[in-house]
This record gives sequence, structure tokens and C-alpha cells, in this order.
Amino acid sequence: MRVVVVAKTKMKGGVCVGGIVESTGQPVRLIPKGAACNPTDTGFDIGEIWDLDISPRAHTAAPHIEDHDIVRPGSLVSEIEDLDGWLRENIELWVGDRTALFDGTLHFRDNGTAFVPESGPIPDCSTGFWILPNKLIYDPFVKSSGEEIPYYRNRFARALPVKVKYVGLLPVSQLPKVLPPGTLLRLSLAHIWSGAPREEDRDKYFLQLSGWYY
Repeated sequence: MRVVVVAKTKMKGGVCVGGIVESTGQPVRLIPKGAACNPTDTGFDIGEIWDLDISPRAHTAAPHIEDHDIVRPGSLVSEIEDLDGWLRENIELWVGDRTALFDGTLHFRDNGTAFVPESGPIPDCSTGFWILPNKLIYDPFVKSSGEEIPYYRNRFARALPVKVKYVGLLPVSQLPKVLPPGTLLRLSLAHIWSGAPREEDRDKYFLQLSGWYY
């Protein structure tokens, strides 16, 4: 099965690799069999097409239906030069304001951060692609140590607020200060973190920004 690699994001202990089955447009996560995620030095890179033997992970449940085991190592076939164009031509995209995302199941806080509660309703997927209606501005949370936790948010009085954490692999120094309107974003829902510092956050799938395409 030929899979297009479309995202690499940080996970505790490694990297999450997101893909799209080339022939069907089905979203998948590529996970080595028996592991929780890929190692940090994974050979997968965004834009590559791999021929892989994959199988749905056992006990997969919504919203994380994309999880697939890599049954056996595959081979690199080719690379897509214009991944943004390929996605726009081959994938169903979300168009509109924030209400278009994840079947309308997101709950938004006043500051624009969002989540799906474990109690539901639960969307039928945990990844998707959104054509940005308004620009997002880099607006990090700065820890007392000076470390920046990357977030993007809009700042328009007439736009419904959106604030989302970036979880891709680009270092802070390389992050764009502005994501302009029309940019194609990949959004995802994080797994529930039972050890979240705040108890009220331990039953939520939080919205996160995996990456963007030009």
C-alpha cells in the first residue's frame, strides 16, 4: 500500500507520523508494530511516498481511528514536490470558520483553545485539513525559564477566537510569525493525558496544530 507522509509531530518518547493512503485518501498514523510511536530518528519524511504493509491497530476507537501498525518495513517509492497542491486536489478539506472542524464537536474556551470531551459527542476522526479563513499569529506561552511553548492565534474582533498549540518538529527559531489566510493546516486531536497537571484537563482530547502547507 502506497502512503504519502504528511506530518511528523512530537510525542513523549518519540515521533508521531501521519500519512494518507495515496489511492483512497484515507488518513493513517504509521506506528511500528508493538510500539507507542516512532523513534526520533525515524526514516519517514514529509512529502515522501512509501510502499508499506500496514494494518489497523487492535482496539482502535474513535476519534483515533487512523492508528495503523507497520506490519513489516517498506520502501521509499518517490516524493511529492508540491504536497500542498496534492492535498488540495485529493483530500476533503474543512472550509469555513472554526465550527467546520471535527463535525462541530469541539468545545472552545474563551481564549480560543479547544477540546473534545471524553464524554462526547466524539468525531469520527482525529485528524483533518483546514483552509485557514483568517491569519494566525505566532503567540507563544513563555515559561519563567524563558522557554517558548509555541501557539498560534487569531486577533480579529469579528472572527471566532482560535488558539492552538503547535506540536510539529520545527524549532521555535524557524516558525513563521504569521500563517496567512488560505494556508492549509493539518489539525489533530491529542490523546487524553490522564496525568495532566490540571484535573479538569484529564478527560479531554485537545486540539493541536500538526503543520501547514504552502
